[in-house]
Amino acid sequence: MFHPVLLQIYLALFLLSFLTYTRTYGLPTLSPSKLHLFLTSPSSLKTLLCLLIWTISYFLMSFLGGTIAYWRFPRTPGNAETPSPLPDLIFNLFPETCPKIFGQNLQSLTLIIYYTYLTLIILPFHPSSEKILRHFLLLNSLMFLTRTTTVSITSLPQPNYTPKCLLAQNSSSTFLESLHVVMGRGFPPKSCGDLIYSGHASCAIISMYIIEYHNAYFGRKYVRRIGWSLVGIAVGSIFMCRSHYGVDVVLAGYFSAFLGEGFYLRLEGRTGRWGEEIVRWLGGEEEDSYGKRKSRRRNTGQATGESEILLKDSADAESVASSVNSSREEEGETIIGGCIYGGTTTSV
Repeated sequence: MFHPVLLQIYLALFLLSFLTYTRTYGLPTLSPSKLHLFLTSPSSLKTLLCLLIWTISYFLMSFLGGTIAYWRFPRTPGNAETPSPLPDLIFNLFPETCPKIFGQNLQSLTLIIYYTYLTLIILPFHPSSEKILRHFLLLNSLMFLTRTTTVSITSLPQPNYTPKCLLAQNSSSTFLESLHVVMGRGFPPKSCGDLIYSGHASCAIISMYIIEYHNAYFGRKYVRRIGWSLVGIAVGSIFMCRSHYGVDVVLAGYFSAFLGEGFYLRLEGRTGRWGEEIVRWLGGEEEDSYGKRKSRRRNTGQATGESEILLKDSADAESVASSVNSSREEEGETIIGGCIYGGTTTSV
């Protein structure tokens, strides 16, 4: 249930971004034909397929990762009042407090702002909106799948005062009981011990990675600065709320950077490795995006340099051939069709 004031903030953000867009590009043209074009275009199949992949990946992360993490969550019998966190250097640098706005902690509120910007600003007005949506779904799917492997392998003690986890650390649980707790108590699923690595930090970084690649801040640098500032606020809130350990956030930064870089390298066809054809088909060609323009300029410059080298080599070869021919003509030889005939005639 969203607070009415929160909805007013969303509306204010939408109006601010809309005014920024109209000052730069003019009024957008929205018509029912645009919706009809989306529903009838072949690319809509890719978008729906990406949405299906996102749904399956999220379900697997919750079903396997969350359930196994809750099942293997470290228990401390006899202690149901205080958490038993591991020692962490970051916790010594940030005070233990969890500021909230309208009932939402700041890391969750940051993701809500990102997704609102994606839904209300980028999708209606950006020229590559459908491709951005597909990239968002695919990159988040990769994050869900990689996080499934990490949280299911290693479960850590919960570092904060989550009531459900405080009760869970005082008693054991079977796999089926863990499945009921994680999957049978509403959406989104909630678990304990699923800490490696931070999903909130990774989602925030991936959102900014996509915005940077597609220049989805519409050339307004202050929008870009606000976006990265929100990432810093989310990370700080994660530490103050003790939602994750420091290593969880560090690994989230590594995974997000490597996943984003690997995804777009394959999208641009610059790796020649496994998965490239699938990524290029689902993600589509980025001819109208900022990142593809940079890649095209880079490839054009590389091709121009190679052409100059070939032309230089060809000119050198012609110069050498010309000098050889001149020396042979001086010696009385004749060159016809690439064959050399001596100046003297031999009788047979």
